[in-house]
Amino acid sequence: MTITDPRIARLITLIRAALRPPAGAGRIVLALGMGLICHALFAAGVLAMIVAMFFGLSESLGSVPWPWAFLANAALIVQFPMGHSLLLTGPGGRFMARLIPGHHGRALATTTYAIIASAQLLALFTLGTPSGIVWWRAEGAAFWAVTAAYGASWLLLLKASFDAGAEALAARGSHVTGIDPAVAAIEAARNHARGAGLHIGYDVGVGEALPYDDAGFDAVVCVDVLEHVTDRHKVLSEVARVLRPGGLFLFDTINRNPMARLATITVAEDLLRLLPRGTHDPAMFIKPGELRRAMQGAGFVPGPVTGLGPRGMNRRLDLTFGPLPLTAILYMGIARKPAFTTGDTAC
Repeated sequence: MTITDPRIARLITLIRAALRPPAGAGRIVLALGMGLICHALFAAGVLAMIVAMFFGLSESLGSVPWPWAFLANAALIVQFPMGHSLLLTGPGGRFMARLIPGHHGRALATTTYAIIASAQLLALFTLGTPSGIVWWRAEGAAFWAVTAAYGASWLLLLKASFDAGAEALAARGSHVTGIDPAVAAIEAARNHARGAGLHIGYDVGVGEALPYDDAGFDAVVCVDVLEHVTDRHKVLSEVARVLRPGGLFLFDTINRNPMARLATITVAEDLLRLLPRGTHDPAMFIKPGELRRAMQGAGFVPGPVTGLGPRGMNRRLDLTFGPLPLTAILYMGIARKPAFTTGDTAC
C-alpha cells in the first residue's frame, strides 16, 4: 500500500502519539479504572440490546403502570439521541472534561463519552416497560429460522466493519491491495468495492506466501489475521519482505488469557452466536510479549501496544473504535521495518 494522502500520514502520527501516553502512576490507574468501567458498561449495553431485540422488546425490567409507561418509554427513547447530540457539542465536551477530577478530564473525554453512551444504551434496553401485546411468537422451525437470520445479521455487521477498512483507505487516496485465502470473500469484496467506485486490488492468497514482490508496500495492515494463521513467524517474515525499508506494520489481534477467551469464545461464539463456533482457536491467541519477540525475530523494530475497543458513537449512532488503556482482550500496535542496517544495528 503506497500512502499518497497526507491525511493518512497524519493518522499514523496520531496513532503513534496515542500509543505513547505520558508516564505517571496516577494517570495509569485512572485510565485503567475508566477502561474497566467503559468495557463493562459497553458489554452490558450491547448484550442487553441483543437480548431485547431477539425477544422483540417483549421482555424487560421496566414495570411502570400504564398509561404512565408510555411517557417513561418515550423518555428512554428520547434520552439516547438527545444525550448523544448534546455531548457532541462544545459545551457537552467541556462538561465531560469536568467530570474527571484533576487535569486528565480533557484527555479522557472520549472514554467518558463512551461510558455515558453505554449507560444510556443499557438503560434503553433494560428499563423499558413492555406493552404485553405480542402479535406473533415464532415456534418450532420458524423459531430456528428467525434465530439463524438474526445471528446472520450480526455476522454481516461484523463483516461490513472488516470490509470498511480497505475501502476507507482507498477512499482517502491510498493505493490498496487486499488479500484473503477465501475465494468467496475476495469476490464479495471486489463486488462491493466496484459498487462503491473504488479501485482496490483484491487477491486470493495466504500470509505465509504473499504473492508480491520485495519492498513493494509502504505499509501492511493485519486486522483480525494473526490469531488465525498457521505459521505466525513465516507471516511476519513475509510482511517484512514486502515492506519497503522504513515501512510500517500495523496490526490488531486477541490476547491469550481467560478474559479474552470468555469474551471471544464463550460469549461471542457459544452464548450469543455472533460468530460460528470454531471461528477462533484460543490456543492461537497471542500475548503481546510473544508477538513482540516474533516481530523482532522477523527484523522489525516493535513500537508500543495499546488496547483496542469501542470508544463511543458518532452522530449517526455508529460505534467508533480506537485506543483503550486495557490490552486484556483486544490490542493493536505498530512496528517499523528498519530503513537500513549498519553492521548489527538497525536504523
